[in-house]
Amino acid sequence: GQLHYLTMELLQGEPLSRRRAHGLADALRIGTEIARGLVVAHAVGVLHRDLKPDNVMVEESGRVAITDFGIARGLDADEGRLTLGVALGTPAYMAPEQVEGRPLDARADVYALGVLLYELLTGALPFAGDSVFAMAAARLHQPVPDPRDLRPDLPVAVAELVRSTMAKR
Repeated sequence: GQLHYLTMELLQGEPLSRRRAHGLADALRIGTEIARGLVVAHAVGVLHRDLKPDNVMVEESGRVAITDFGIARGLDADEGRLTLGVALGTPAYMAPEQVEGRPLDARADVYALGVLLYELLTGALPFAGDSVFAMAAARLHQPVPDPRDLRPDLPVAVAELVRSTMAKR
């Protein structure tokens, strides 16, 4: 009928958050696999809303899987009815519109992918702060940082890709 179900296989591996060393090729491979997973989710109308390294599993074979669709919703769902006006997600990876409690679409997941790629490539989050509020304010009011500031060896095209995924508008 009209109901969709998500089932997950038992994965053997570890969350991306436990993997520390990421060369350029590895980070781009992982990012590409995550992007492909998001394309599939978005194609069937599912918005993840909490993409972060803890919700990406890397199997022993190297295969990458997006996990934890616990706060996912349909792209055509009534945002207000589902969230009751509360911003859901992990603050460090939330898109500006998510922080502001505005309606979301697939671009929120693309933004989170950009933050995740920034972190994979540099070892740091793009926006820091002493509190969730400071981190949110930085995301809303500061320009998107260039990952080459922390990793000058990155190709310009890779840095621009990461920055474009985190564009505020």
